Amino acid sequence: MDVRFLLNPLMKTGSLSTAKFSALTKELKDYLSGVPFKNGNKTTDCIFVSSKLWKSVLQLIYTGNGKQAWQLFDTIWPNGRRAYWEDALHRASDPGGKQCGTCMDPAYARSNHIVDREKFIKDFKAQLSKSYYWSGIKQMNRW
Repeated sequence: MDVRFLLNPLMKTGSLSTAKFSALTKELKDYLSGVPFKNGNKTTDCIFVSSKLWKSVLQLIYTGNGKQAWQLFDTIWPNGRRAYWEDALHRASDPGGKQCGTCMDPAYARSNHIVDREKFIKDFKAQLSKSYYWSGIKQMNRW
């Protein structure tokens, strides 16, 4: 017997109110701009992003709010901007970034590697489309 799981229609929620969307945007912006880089490798056309951004985007997508998900993404990571990425795996294996001074900001364990926005979106969408639930995700978001 082949058992398959489907997305539960009860996962679908209404879109965030303007106030809740603004609060989420502010929370993410406050987190992402909270700590400056100290090693001088940051370029001025870059912003800082982390898994908190794509976690919020995924949560909106998996509740049928894909349009708001991309509005949030565009608000936090504007078109034409590159970003530095928080490296949680590196931070877990090297607390404080003590072992790697070239690719990490030692004070904050943030990656100094630049991520291209368009490449990130392409990779994110490609990964999302590999989800076992992709057909349900598309249906729930009317894509």
